Amino acid sequence: MEMDKHGGNIYEYPNIKVDFSTNLSPLGMPEEIKKSIIDSISEYEVYPDTKQRKLRERIGCFYNSKFKNEISDEIQLAQIVCGSGAADLIFRIPEVIKTRGGSRCALIVAPAFSEYEESLNKSDFDIEFYYTRKEKGFKVEGDLIDRVLDGDYDLVFICNPANPTGVLVENSILKRLLEACESKATYLVVDECFLELTDVEKEMTLIPYIHSHKHLMVLRSFTKTYAMAGLRLGYIMCGDHDIAELLLESGQPWAVSKPAEIAGLAALEVGEKSDRGIESYLDKNRRLLGEERSKLYFSLKEMGLEVLEPSANYIFFFGPYGLDDGLRNRGFLIRNCENYEGISLPNGMGAYRIAIRLPDENELLMEAIRESL
Repeated sequence: MEMDKHGGNIYEYPNIKVDFSTNLSPLGMPEEIKKSIIDSISEYEVYPDTKQRKLRERIGCFYNSKFKNEISDEIQLAQIVCGSGAADLIFRIPEVIKTRGGSRCALIVAPAFSEYEESLNKSDFDIEFYYTRKEKGFKVEGDLIDRVLDGDYDLVFICNPANPTGVLVENSILKRLLEACESKATYLVVDECFLELTDVEKEMTLIPYIHSHKHLMVLRSFTKTYAMAGLRLGYIMCGDHDIAELLLESGQPWAVSKPAEIAGLAALEVGEKSDRGIESYLDKNRRLLGEERSKLYFSLKEMGLEVLEPSANYIFFFGPYGLDDGLRNRGFLIRNCENYEGISLPNGMGAYRIAIRLPDENELLMEAIRESL
């Protein structure tokens, strides 16, 4: 059987009880977003705005408010581009960058989301990889900066926290990478789609550097944080206004549907709510993830599995080869990570990623893994 390219393939396996292969908010889509989609159904007979002006403006306002103490200049509408999920934008980026001339060469920090490589191949880029090493806990090291300074790259792709390992890039290395790319006029694409579900978003995000670094692009998505995978809505913030304009023009005219746009606006309202004595959706999410992260991490270690310490809403580990097949037969879908570039497997072992879900679901999965082992 051919390995699934992505998680979430519940359509091929109808016996699945719980899907642990996709890293979405364990709390599910907020009720406010669902209500906004239902209440606005009469608007769906009208074409959406091809430039998503209202949504882009609200995204800018959201982050200007969220990071008001960290940013010196406000993020402008002209720096924000929306697309049909983050993947849509990932495929647009190389097409736009190659119009600027240059070497048409890119560097990917691996292991990494396969769409980075696919998008670059589609645009005829030469691709090199910087491999983080298993024996070093898949951590990015300082030699990445040397690689960028010594190379001739148009683009660098890096995910923070990394997918599938969940490892965060050290803040000092991330800032040095940012400066190295700026000095070399290399566009740095930082995929922060999972960062909002960690406890270190404000310390780790590069959004405050958008104004001061023309070659920086920060990629985010509503998919993970608000469990909106089926609606397809992502966005990117660019230091270079011209690049942002080209990215906007490079997409199909109606890349963002009306339901997705309305859901995005509602999600930003959910994200802005202060607790006012009541725990907000994002607060509940982070608290739940923090508690369940720890429990799952130690449960897997107690089973004798090699587990990376998690930071976001998923956990990466090595286990017996075929573990995913056994779990699937028990009704649980997990992500087999063998097809990630840069994952080397110990003999007889497989590499796996599981989402962190609700406590009862997590316990059922742990029981199933114990039985499989």
